[in-house]
Amino acid sequence: MRHLLWVGALVVLVGAAGTEVFGQTTKKAQKPTTAPATTRASPTPAKGVASKDAAEPEAKYKKATPAEAAKAMVEARAEAAEVAKTLGIKFKEIETDHYLVFTDWDPREYEFIKTNVEAAYAAVTRQFDIPVKENVYLGKLSCFMFSTHESFAAFANKVDRDPSSADAAGYYSYKYTGKRSIRGYMVMSKLDERYTLGNVNTAKRMWGYVLTHELTHSFVQRYISDRDMPSWLNEGIAEVVGSSCFPRDVKADARKMALQEKSFSALFKDDAGNQKAEMYPVMRTLVETLILKDRKAFLHFFDDIKKGATTAESLQTNYKWTFDDLEKYWRRYVGQ
Repeated sequence: MRHLLWVGALVVLVGAAGTEVFGQTTKKAQKPTTAPATTRASPTPAKGVASKDAAEPEAKYKKATPAEAAKAMVEARAEAAEVAKTLGIKFKEIETDHYLVFTDWDPREYEFIKTNVEAAYAAVTRQFDIPVKENVYLGKLSCFMFSTHESFAAFANKVDRDPSSADAAGYYSYKYTGKRSIRGYMVMSKLDERYTLGNVNTAKRMWGYVLTHELTHSFVQRYISDRDMPSWLNEGIAEVVGSSCFPRDVKADARKMALQEKSFSALFKDDAGNQKAEMYPVMRTLVETLILKDRKAFLHFFDDIKKGATTAESLQTNYKWTFDDLEKYWRRYVGQ
């Protein structure tokens, strides 16, 4: 199989060609799950968060102590060494401001990796009004980046014991231990001609989109509290941030789904599981509807859910909408 060498910064192009490959978020309890759609009771939201009207700014994430950060870095490197042994792969470590990347890519591509992981972090912090210099992670997030899809699939099967993730282009995974989630990590496959018919620029763009999508999940999981977000909102915001870096129009796809479905009420359930690929344009445009209506209200809406409110309660508080109202405005937005 031909190896694609990617050197230099990723060029942002409008539109996308080739087959769409969506990443997925895998959430784990003490033992790895075998299906990404499993659900879990959420941890208790963070206490002591300032109110919207308080003089002090709100705490947007739990800052790691120096000891916690150091411990997390040691654990991340030990985990990477174990993965390398399990898969028989020799990793090189690339450290950036917010990430520890373990990769078998060509050394000439390291600047490409560093540029793009930090660009993705900047995009999501910008969406949530957090300075890019801030670090939401415990230590730095581990990113396993494989040069072949075969190695990526081996990680999903042998390390995560999650065959369902082996067909993705990338995913974010984490485990809960006590009050804090630790050793979260992202896993990425380098896209090749099987997905893009040999077009390197298309492969770069698709890889960058998945990278930004998955890093958004890693950010959201650390944002304000460890409470899980509803699937449509979690995937929707990841798609919004991804498209802010790699623009593509999905309204036509969302409109098709709007015409096919009489109601999306099942999608709005807080315990709704992971969604099929055709629902991603719907989830993205739902979030766009909220942001375009009132961006500040959207941030408060998101924050309140992270603090423990149900989605319905937060929607009513911040927008004075029901889910029926949201769907009505969304259908208007996508032109149905």
